[in-house]
Amino acid sequence: MSKVFYLCNYVDSEYMGNLVSFPSAFGKIEYVTETLKKLGYEVDVVSLARSAKKRFDKTEKIIDESEKHIYLSSFSSGGPLLKKVSVVFHWVEILYFLLKNVKREDKVIVYHSLDCRFWIYCYKKIFKKDFILQIEDVYTSVDKNIEHLKKKEWGIFALTDKHICVNDILCEQLNSKHSVISYGNYMVPKELVSKKSKGIKLVYAGVIEQKRKAAFVAVESMRFLDEEYELHILGFGEKENIDALKILIDEFNMRYEKHRIFFYGEKRGTEYFEFLQNCDIGLSTHSYHEDDMESADHTFPSKILTYMSNGLRVVAQELNVLKKSAIAEGMTFYKEPTPEEIAKAIMSVDLNDGYDSREIIKKLDEKFKQNLNELLEVL
Repeated sequence: MSKVFYLCNYVDSEYMGNLVSFPSAFGKIEYVTETLKKLGYEVDVVSLARSAKKRFDKTEKIIDESEKHIYLSSFSSGGPLLKKVSVVFHWVEILYFLLKNVKREDKVIVYHSLDCRFWIYCYKKIFKKDFILQIEDVYTSVDKNIEHLKKKEWGIFALTDKHICVNDILCEQLNSKHSVISYGNYMVPKELVSKKSKGIKLVYAGVIEQKRKAAFVAVESMRFLDEEYELHILGFGEKENIDALKILIDEFNMRYEKHRIFFYGEKRGTEYFEFLQNCDIGLSTHSYHEDDMESADHTFPSKILTYMSNGLRVVAQELNVLKKSAIAEGMTFYKEPTPEEIAKAIMSVDLNDGYDSREIIKKLDEKFKQNLNELLEVL
């Protein structure tokens, strides 16, 4: 069985208190891992997460006969000098691990982050080793505070001509010889709800924050919808943002003397999927304006795939990254991120057109498996 070394910031639940982790990436990492196993590969998931405390020793966890998780040793320090030493130590350890363990017939996939730029450059330029780079975000487009690193970030992309891209626009910009597109997690959950209740249930599921105002503008859009519509919000975020959202919801429900907007906090796993499947329309209402469209071009709203894989219609802002995607025809768009425009888009959705969003996701899954297999064969 051929082996793939998958380098990423994945952390199993029992180690999350000990290592710096980014759970928002876990779903995509798990999906790629499962896809590799279905293609017949043995997968070693090598965690690049560093210690959040004083020291973390090298650890291995066997998942099954074809999947293993490997954690390299690392240490953390509050002092600026020792902090730099700990980072360099980790870089060297990653390089040593790869040079020692990766055989000629093995494959390497690296999940892109700015932290990998030193060791990945050495791996390619000094040791002449090739790899596939998985790009889920262009960080210098999303975060203006690190815009000065833009040249270095695109320099990482140029180290290989083999990429897994998060959207069609990025794939076009890279113009690499071998690249595949994966918008996110294409796993389709079991159908848990056979019959929905009366009325039209809208759902927003995601982060509660006030930069993109997604949940907030969804609440405001309810002012332009009649009583058959309810809005159900699942989400997480900073306490001050959640408190502000709750106040807005209470004001709306009191004004209209009827509870039409509900907030539930977080739901996970089967409970989460069952909740979504009891809704009709998923909202992706993050607000983008002309001056920050570049950030929208270099990512993909993963919640849309979650909505579609659970059988929901989707309403979203008309972004280039969505219009150019393979799921565009199954979505309803609005141009301006205003409550009234969002409401008009919601009301235009035909819930009786026989459209099955699950089938689109299943086709994307099959296509990705085929394309990833071809990409691995040229590595």
